[in-house]
Amino acid sequence: MSQNQPQNPFIHSHDHGHGHHHHDHDDHASIDALDPAQQSLSDALRVSFMILKVIMACLLIAYCFTGIFRVEANQVAVRLQFGRIIGDGGGQVYGTGWHFGWPYPIEQKIYLPTNLQNLAIDRSFWFDLNPADAGKTVEELAANYSSRELDPERDGFLITGDANIIHARFKVTYRISDPVAFITNVGEADARDPMFAGQPYNSLAGAEQLVRAAVQEAVIFAVAQTTADDVLKKKAVDNLAIAYAQQVLDAQQSGITIPIEGGITIDDPTMPMSVRPAYYAVINAESERAQKVNDAEKERTTTLNAAAGEANQELFKLIQTYEYHHIAGETQAAADIEQVLDRAFDSFQIQGKSIGGNAARIINEARAYKTQVVEQIRSEARSFTSLLDLYRQNPALVRARLWQQAKKEIFTGDVETFYADGKLYLVTNRDPNVRREREKKELERATKPSQ
Repeated sequence: MSQNQPQNPFIHSHDHGHGHHHHDHDDHASIDALDPAQQSLSDALRVSFMILKVIMACLLIAYCFTGIFRVEANQVAVRLQFGRIIGDGGGQVYGTGWHFGWPYPIEQKIYLPTNLQNLAIDRSFWFDLNPADAGKTVEELAANYSSRELDPERDGFLITGDANIIHARFKVTYRISDPVAFITNVGEADARDPMFAGQPYNSLAGAEQLVRAAVQEAVIFAVAQTTADDVLKKKAVDNLAIAYAQQVLDAQQSGITIPIEGGITIDDPTMPMSVRPAYYAVINAESERAQKVNDAEKERTTTLNAAAGEANQELFKLIQTYEYHHIAGETQAAADIEQVLDRAFDSFQIQGKSIGGNAARIINEARAYKTQVVEQIRSEARSFTSLLDLYRQNPALVRARLWQQAKKEIFTGDVETFYADGKLYLVTNRDPNVRREREKKELERATKPSQ
């Protein structure tokens, strides 16, 4: 055997002269000694793999349960499977409650609010403010900004239909009425499940941008159709802007709806601060003029009602028509109108309305005076006729009776008599007050309607 050949320490050589004979009894003993260790290792590995399988199974089950999701009140959810909206019709939108789906990233859930959302457009059409003046009212700002001229590079503004400039702020209310259309055409592309995202997915970011752009365009359109006075009085702008903005949103198939009532409201419309004092001076003058016109109209109505009652307008028109024909020399037309007036005054009715007021009172007094005069004349005629027959029979007696009657009328009442130098003086109405009082009583007696 070569001296350089390595020897196996577990093999012993015995030289019997007939060659070499190797014995491997020590090898069998060594293998038998390692069997328990290998068995333990094998058992440990088998248990470890079994535990690992259980853990993996539990993790898989837990992972599957992460697909269960809850939709809160005032909220809906839409499921995206590998970026595609699943379900059809009403099955695409999930309402309040618990729902099952595949876990992320197989599926993503987008949660959308169903309640009204508010958006303020308070800088686009408003003049530039110092930060310290942000919370002040228009009246408070007018004192500090009245001398500042409009700067188109800094100040936002609107041009009205009558070529005036105004500033205004707007409040917008909207809601997502079609979640599928909104997600398809407006929603962000990086839909993420809140469980695996660092922050919840802001699904309204695109909605705010789109609504803001649509409303700004609508406001410009609406104000351009309206006068400055109507804009400042908040007339017609809201309805025009809502209709236009909704058309823009519908054209984008946005799934966003702006309510007809209160969807867009104008807030604090004002003229530019530099012309605000002059504008409101004109407004105050117009208001004063309108008040005076209103007072005059009230006085006119009161006067006409007092003159002719509820038929004053119809009567006034007839009288105007009569005067027109009379001045124009149209005799027949004037006569026809006069007949209509006579019938109206006789019946105290014109076109179904009653004639009252002073006109009716004067007509009634005239009728009463006419009746009184006629009766008086008739009475005097009857007295004269009876006296005439008596006078023919005995003139002296009639003269004496008439003389006695005349003296009675003269020497009674307020007439004062006295004698001087054998002459009779009759002093009547010596006192002006007595005269006026007597004339007043005579007038009241003459104008008093007959019972």
